[in-house]
Amino acid sequence: RMLKIEQHDGQVYRIARGDVDYVVVPSHFVAELNRLPQSTINSRLCHSYSMTGHLNGMEVVLKTNLHVKTMLQRISPALPELLKPIKARLGQTIDDIFPQETMSWTSVKPIDKIVYCVSRSLTLITFGTPACDNSDLIGLLFEHTKLVFTVMFVMRMVPAFLQPILVWLLPVKWRLRKSLTALEAFVVPEVERRNSQKNLRQSSDLLSWMIEEAKDVKEADPYMLTQLLAALGAGGTYSSANFIVSVLLDLVAHPQYLEEIRAEIREKHEETDGVWDHAAFNSLHKLDSAFKETIRLTPGSLTTYSRVMLDDYTLSNGVTLKKGQFICVNSYCRSKDPRIHDNPKTYNALRSYNEDFANHTARPFKNVYGEDFRWGAGRWACAGRFVASIVAKVILVKLLDEYDFQFVDGRRPTNSVAHEFIFLNPEIDLLVRKREKSLGIDYRF
Repeated sequence: RMLKIEQHDGQVYRIARGDVDYVVVPSHFVAELNRLPQSTINSRLCHSYSMTGHLNGMEVVLKTNLHVKTMLQRISPALPELLKPIKARLGQTIDDIFPQETMSWTSVKPIDKIVYCVSRSLTLITFGTPACDNSDLIGLLFEHTKLVFTVMFVMRMVPAFLQPILVWLLPVKWRLRKSLTALEAFVVPEVERRNSQKNLRQSSDLLSWMIEEAKDVKEADPYMLTQLLAALGAGGTYSSANFIVSVLLDLVAHPQYLEEIRAEIREKHEETDGVWDHAAFNSLHKLDSAFKETIRLTPGSLTTYSRVMLDDYTLSNGVTLKKGQFICVNSYCRSKDPRIHDNPKTYNALRSYNEDFANHTARPFKNVYGEDFRWGAGRWACAGRFVASIVAKVILVKLLDEYDFQFVDGRRPTNSVAHEFIFLNPEIDLLVRKREKSLGIDYRF
């Protein structure tokens, strides 16, 4: 249970997470902590521990940062070029899997629909064509993601010293092992094929660039690359889908903001003559504001900036963080602080847009600056934030323009909490109907 921020405002305090105690530091110390070397404070070790990486394969993040480096240095700068095939693929996917009936409502499971959309875009970014069209691969990556998180959620309730033994009593652990073997059966031959064709121009995708960027035999190992891609998929698929559906549900629950954002989409469509390029999506400032509001009210985690101390360090206020301690920032309570946000418990999609437009546009949703830490902070902020942001906009622009939505029982589905994670129940239903009049956005152009 999270402690109220007003009870410990500006103080360093300790909370028991169950498997390990966390030292909660005020957000204003993050800039100070970011200046420390990796030999003193470490993000990847904390991430692996929290995800029970030694049980589900996520500990691969401790062995190399190749995936992070490639995402930031190759994929993110290439997004304007990659956007055309991404949006074409997403546009066709939405047409294929969402109802086309305009006269009646159809009940769908939005999480499943959007997870499939996200998976289709991520396989394109990861493997390029034609490998990304393998339907078995798309399903396998999604299944692997579910298995990784299931192992983590269950084993976090078990004392750490028993985890390596009891995990093998879980059927899901055996399915996870099988899914990794199936991924290896796809990725390893693909890596070997691309290595044999290094003299030919490789496609612009994550796997090809990771092969190029690998600095030694360990990083270039096909099995290592498989584990890294599996970890990236697990970290990005469901979290992205959960966020996109949360934005959608918030807008459906507040139709006045939904109509304002639809108007913004119409204006942008006319302004660009129907050509949705990178700049067009990035200039949807009202939609970007809605993104910020949803992540403020329903972030993916109750805490952010999770780190483990590898050496003692004394903060500027005189408090010493000890070697081996896990630390975090209580960003969830901060997002509800009335001294920072007016009516903090009230949803206002245009909060950022109306309160300080200059700051809002200077620090868009994909930005890591500021003290909300939606992507983390410092050198280990989420490397996939640029991809996640643009994929979310591509999906939501088409959905909001072409479909109407209703809640099954008239109310927004509530969020679930497990450990520090906040998420929507994958089994929620949503009523969908194709709109008779829409812009007819064609992402092929």
